[in-house]
Amino acid sequence: MKITCDRAKLLESFSLAATAASARSPKAALSCLKLVAGDEATTLTGTDLEIGVRVAVENVQVAAGGEALLPLSTMGAILRESSEDEVTIEGDGGKMLVRGRWSKYQLPTIDPREFPELDKPPEGGCFVSAGLLREMIRRTIFAVETDSGRYALGGVLWEIEPEKLTAVATDGRRLATLYGPARGGAENPAAGNNPIVPARAMQSLERVLADEDGEVRFAADGNSLWVEGAKVLFFGRLLEGRFPQWRDVLPKSPAKLRVELPVDQWLRSVRQAAVVTDKEHRGVEFNFETGRLVLSSQGPNLGDAQVELPISYEGPGQSVELDPLYVAEFLRVLESQTSVGVELRDLDAPVLFTAGDNYQYVVMPMLRGKG
Repeated sequence: MKITCDRAKLLESFSLAATAASARSPKAALSCLKLVAGDEATTLTGTDLEIGVRVAVENVQVAAGGEALLPLSTMGAILRESSEDEVTIEGDGGKMLVRGRWSKYQLPTIDPREFPELDKPPEGGCFVSAGLLREMIRRTIFAVETDSGRYALGGVLWEIEPEKLTAVATDGRRLATLYGPARGGAENPAAGNNPIVPARAMQSLERVLADEDGEVRFAADGNSLWVEGAKVLFFGRLLEGRFPQWRDVLPKSPAKLRVELPVDQWLRSVRQAAVVTDKEHRGVEFNFETGRLVLSSQGPNLGDAQVELPISYEGPGQSVELDPLYVAEFLRVLESQTSVGVELRDLDAPVLFTAGDNYQYVVMPMLRGKG
C-alpha cells in the first residue's frame, strides 16, 4: 500500500474515527485505526466493539491500494505535530513508513486481518437531516442518567414513526424530549423496538456527524443503531431494559402560569442566583410576581442571593424551588435569543419548559427546605 494525502484532511478523518477507539484497549488491533485505500475510496475505521466509526478520507492519491493499521496514539501525534502539507504512508508487512517533505517515521504495525470487520447495517430505517440529528442529541443527552444502577436510563431513547423521529432522555428527576421530521420511518423493521443508545455512543455520533451536510439513514436492528451518511458510517450497541412511560411525565392539566423569556436572560439570572449554592444547599427559589421574577437562594457558608428579572406577567404570585443546574443545562443547549416558556401548575407538580412546538423539558421541583 502507498498513498499520499492532505495532512489536515487526514487528521480530520483520523480524529473522527478515533472517537470509537481506545488507546488502552487490551487487544492491540483495537488501539489502532484501520486504513483501507482503494480506487473508489479511502477510509479510516475505529471501534472498541461497542461503537464503531468509518470515515471517508478526502484528497487522497492512491499509488498502490491496500490495508494497514495505524497506531492510535503515535499516528495521531504525528499528524497533529507535523506542519507538512502532505504525508505519504507506505505499508509493507510488519512495518509502515510515514513521511513528509521534512520528516520520516518508521512504525511497527499489526496484521490488518486482526482488526474486526464492521457488520453491514440493516435495511430500511428512516432518513433524517444530519443537522437535525445532531441537534436532537445535543438537546437531550444532558438529561441522561449517569448512575449505572438504572441501566435503561443511561442512554437516549429513539422512537421511529412514519415521518417523525423522537429522542428522549431522563434521569428520573428531569426529562428532555425533541422530535423532528423524518421520511421512510414506516419501513423500518425496528420501528416498534424503540432503541436505547448509550450516552457515549451518542456523544461520538454527534461529533462524527459534524461534517455531514445532507440526510443520513437512521436504522436499528435488535442489537445496534446504525447511521449512514455520505462520508460516515456509525454503529453503536444498544442498551437493554425498559425505558419509562415517558409521556406519562408530561403535564396534562392546564398551566396556572406561563411566562416566556429569551434564553440569555433566563440563563444569566439562574447563574447569578446559583453563586451562593453548594452541594448541600443547591435549590433556587423562582418567585413569579406581577411584572417580575425574583430568584433567591441561600447557603449557610456562602451567603444569600436575590436576582430580579422583569417579565410580562400579571396574576397571583407563584413560586417553585428548582435545582439551578437542571435549568442551566437546558438553557445552554439553546441559542441565546431563543424564546423559552415555563409553565407552573400545582406546588409539587413537574415544571414544563418549552422551546418551539417540538422541544419539551420537564423538571421535578425540589422539596421545600431540602435544597
